Amino acid sequence: MNKLVNILEDFAGATEYLGGSNYTTISLMYSLLAVISNKMIPDDSNVEVIDLTSPNTAFDDDVGYEDAPEDEITQQPKRRKININTPQNCFELEKRVKAALYQSINHYWEVPQEQGMLAALLDPRFKDLEFASETLCLQTHEQLKDAYKNMKILTNETL
Repeated sequence: MNKLVNILEDFAGATEYLGGSNYTTISLMYSLLAVISNKMIPDDSNVEVIDLTSPNTAFDDDVGYEDAPEDEITQQPKRRKININTPQNCFELEKRVKAALYQSINHYWEVPQEQGMLAALLDPRFKDLEFASETLCLQTHEQLKDAYKNMKILTNETL
């Protein structure tokens, strides 16, 4: 359980930070998610791919659900009661949770890397790009230089 708490602490911290922010920018979001995502990268390539479009959760096979009474009409299948008296399979749970979170971040947060990195570089709070690899930092600096040169050429052509 302590390992799961450690995994989820980053999400809690990011949620608190963003909740207290009046103006959440793409550079802030990108840097926070980049740090969290890097911590969630699966250690091994044999990770189960999760269908994020399915109404089932990533852990449905491991959870025991209570059967709804015959006379109960359920309009929302997601609201099933979990049988807490049934022991759950916790084998490699940390690895499975990290993999599910990593896949979810990549699925739901699809900001192109170039845009997120340029936004972070131009934001005084994140301009050091401490959350990114050295190679990515160099690429981002080159992209900014190229964009500047292109804008300079366009400006000179219109004058």
